[in-house]
Amino acid sequence: MKKKYSGVMNQPGPAVSVRVAIFLLALIASVFLNGCGGGSGGGNSGDNNNNPTYKSLGVGVTIQSSSDPKTQSMSYQATGFDWKRIDLPLNAPRVQMAPVFRMTDFSSSAGLDPAKNIYLILLAWDKVDGAGHYQVFYQGNKVWDSDTFDTIADGAFDKDNPQAYLDFDDELKTGTLAAGEYQFEIKALDGNTVIAELPKVNASLGVYLQAIPEIGDFNVTKPNLTWNAITNTTEYRISFNGVNTATVGSSTLSYDVGQKLTASATYYRVWIDARYSDANGNPVEIARGRGGLSY
Repeated sequence: MKKKYSGVMNQPGPAVSVRVAIFLLALIASVFLNGCGGGSGGGNSGDNNNNPTYKSLGVGVTIQSSSDPKTQSMSYQATGFDWKRIDLPLNAPRVQMAPVFRMTDFSSSAGLDPAKNIYLILLAWDKVDGAGHYQVFYQGNKVWDSDTFDTIADGAFDKDNPQAYLDFDDELKTGTLAAGEYQFEIKALDGNTVIAELPKVNASLGVYLQAIPEIGDFNVTKPNLTWNAITNTTEYRISFNGVNTATVGSSTLSYDVGQKLTASATYYRVWIDARYSDANGNPVEIARGRGGLSY
């Protein structure tokens, strides 16, 4: 909480010049101003009043379902929360970009299919000093609390790297799944007291990436992992067994697994993430294809 200061200055005596009095006033005012305001959160710079400025980021995520026949044919079944874990470092504040390709009718053009894919919104934000827990609001309703969310599905909450996974079949099930922008509010609390409200954050879904990168057939005699091109992709990220292995450009559609894998493990879970990122490198949308291979 910002501290308030008050003080009374003694009038200078006749021997003190006007110039010295002005200097002392400026010095004392500087000390008072530097003492105002709380500490910064997450290493953030403050505003003109030295109040901390927090950053937040929203990303729309599409993930190939384990019920998809393509993943079943590869004997891949998701276990635990790691199937939707996203590497999401928080960079500079997000810049709103005009999409490379924008549809006129989001709801009908994106082809969002909850029977085939899994849809969620991933939020990340700066740590707020003094916060005991966080809450997320959508359309004025609380949809997530770091004290009560489903840790079995999403994993433990990291207070030093706060994130929230909001699934459309769980936290956002009362909303309408449609391509477009979604807006959220994030509040930091100490007990029942709100100590900080982060700027409202938007997340888009099905606006930039309208398909998932499907993994092609794998031939161990020519160990190249292949996938189809996804329009508007900025980069692809390749993960084996949940560990990010490589990042390649948008024009690359194959990866020689012999660069990283060994014959000691006979089966690998594979993720291919197509990412559309803004000018600061923050992901705006992610589409994840899943599968498996033996090597």
